[in-house]
Amino acid sequence: MTKRLLQNLIPRSQIKAENKDWVAKTYWNAIAGADWAVGEVVAALKAKNLLANTTIAILGDHGESLFEDEFLGHGHAINDSQTKIPLIFNDTAMQVSEAIGQVDVAEMTVRSALGEPNLWNKADKVVFQLVGSLGRPVLIAHVANGGTRTLFDFRSEQVYFSDLNRWKHYRDAITDPELSPRVERLIRAWEDLRWREFQANKH
Repeated sequence: MTKRLLQNLIPRSQIKAENKDWVAKTYWNAIAGADWAVGEVVAALKAKNLLANTTIAILGDHGESLFEDEFLGHGHAINDSQTKIPLIFNDTAMQVSEAIGQVDVAEMTVRSALGEPNLWNKADKVVFQLVGSLGRPVLIAHVANGGTRTLFDFRSEQVYFSDLNRWKHYRDAITDPELSPRVERLIRAWEDLRWREFQANKH
């Protein structure tokens, strides 16, 4: 990896919690490398007078915990560190005011490329998140505008409400008049996705 921001990249043997700042700086150096590569693509498009007719979308497939929760990596939790990622379009008409999931990005890119109107302003939209598989999930969650998250842990049968910073057992949450709609919406979304997967696998 080219050393763009850091002269001493962390060796694999030193990747541990006590060196988390060094780990983070090495990640930032990698991001600088990706930025450079994007710049090369943009420069090539400009040189061929293609940039004005090109839609560029930049995002990652997931975030990464860098020992914030005593863990390095991803795929073990549903939180902002692991699921909230940058989404960059070169289309200034693409204004987004709602929670966006990766499944939405393809449609957004096509709309931008075709010059179609921006439809991304559904105030009540939620994004479904999952750790594990649909058939055997560990965690499922909904994240709404503003980052409010409702998370269900299948191992403990506990539900987490991020805006309240509180865990409640499922049987208590489902009987709470204020919280039960969020829990029911999440469980029904999971059931719907499982049904769609089952139907697709039948054919």
